[in-house]
Amino acid sequence: ERLDSDLWQGADPGTLALAFDRIGPDLRFPSLQRLVRQAVFSGGSAPVGDIELARARFLAANRLGPSEAATRLFLTVPRLSADPALVNLAIDAAFRAGRTDEACAWVASPGLDEANSTNASPSWLETRATCYALNGEAGAANLSVDLARSKGQTDTWLGRAVAAVSGPVTNPPPFRADSGRALALSMKAQLRFPKGLANNGDAAALSSILIWPDFATRVPTEEATLLLRRAAQTGVASPAQEALLRMPIPAAVEPASPAADATTVPQGATL
Repeated sequence: ERLDSDLWQGADPGTLALAFDRIGPDLRFPSLQRLVRQAVFSGGSAPVGDIELARARFLAANRLGPSEAATRLFLTVPRLSADPALVNLAIDAAFRAGRTDEACAWVASPGLDEANSTNASPSWLETRATCYALNGEAGAANLSVDLARSKGQTDTWLGRAVAAVSGPVTNPPPFRADSGRALALSMKAQLRFPKGLANNGDAAALSSILIWPDFATRVPTEEATLLLRRAAQTGVASPAQEALLRMPIPAAVEPASPAADATTVPQGATL
């Protein structure tokens, strides 16, 4: 159920910004989860002219999940491409939702890539490296990684992940889902899920993993059930996914014991 579109009318921007900043991905009570998501994903607009508040709302949406809802929220923004910060958040949301083609289409948009390349921010170069790697262009991906490092990027994970996407590596990096880029590279490289994902996994990351194209074939049934349960606890499981949790798990079938050989001689007997 959506809240009224004027729910923030007359609200103090500073108070709203503080509230958005304090929204975490793991809300304790289901009723609170629903209420916060209804507010963040409602049709309500932030106070007119406060772009920083608008960005805070979309950042909160990306943190909260579900990822598909966050992606749809960006469709409500007029002239989105005029704000590079919102564009980066929209790209992150698209990556999280498994829409890698859509995310990378933003990077290749006429004028947008050139404008961001002029600023040469490490974040934008990391996004370009991710898109090149996902598209199988290892050389261009590595070049973008090097450019990001020259601009101050110090995290070595990106280069290792790009290498893992390009082919088998002897020391693959750990699975990461702290951003849409990291999640997309981790899933493409088929990095191993961390052991604690089913117990304390991030809600937005879980919602993304569960809808990833190869999830059903990649994840064993038992592990998938644990991830679904965690997603339900954090409020990002869809009704169809929650229905899967209510289905009885088929009992294991005991293998039939081979019939006794008629020629077997009981112990102690003689022929």
